[in-house]
Amino acid sequence: MTRRIAVVACSQRKLAHADQAQNIYTGTLFARAREYAERKCDYWVILSAKHGLLLPTTWVEPYDNALSRLNAREHETWCRFVNQQAYGHFLKDRPLFVLLAGELYRAAWEREDMPNRLSYEAPLRGLGLGRQLAWFTRELGRKEKPIPIVVNCPRCTMQHVDRGEFAQRAHRTHRCEHCGHEWRPANVATIAVTELPG
Repeated sequence: MTRRIAVVACSQRKLAHADQAQNIYTGTLFARAREYAERKCDYWVILSAKHGLLLPTTWVEPYDNALSRLNAREHETWCRFVNQQAYGHFLKDRPLFVLLAGELYRAAWEREDMPNRLSYEAPLRGLGLGRQLAWFTRELGRKEKPIPIVVNCPRCTMQHVDRGEFAQRAHRTHRCEHCGHEWRPANVATIAVTELPG
């Protein structure tokens, strides 16, 4: 039976100190992807903009690299490095890689000019951030937990804060208490707060 190896993209949000790779990334999408990987796949690795593929227990210092800052040649070099890492580490298993990552990260598998053809699936392809979070919620079979956000009304620009029952209930549409305007700041359940926790 083919092993399923999840490839979880790193996150911009990180701890301020060194830790294992599985702990250093603190983004919401990373946390959901990790949970999916641990529950639904045989094994998982982390795909870092700086280090390429990392085992979850690899010790990592905080860094500030992003694939979006690379030019085309640098990105191609990074893709070739990651493609070779994946091939070299998992050649014997010939697994199916489950890419829980954005387009720039997936390119190491998807680009036609890569040196090694690797089997993969990309369940998040074409989904924006909100739809990715919703996909994980659905796949993990749990109730949608609202994401706290700090948001201003797009009409009157006053800060909107959920109060009363709306501060406790998951919802997507918000109604400004100042001007009455209704809008959706994201395609997932959110709660408008005065400031983000932590």
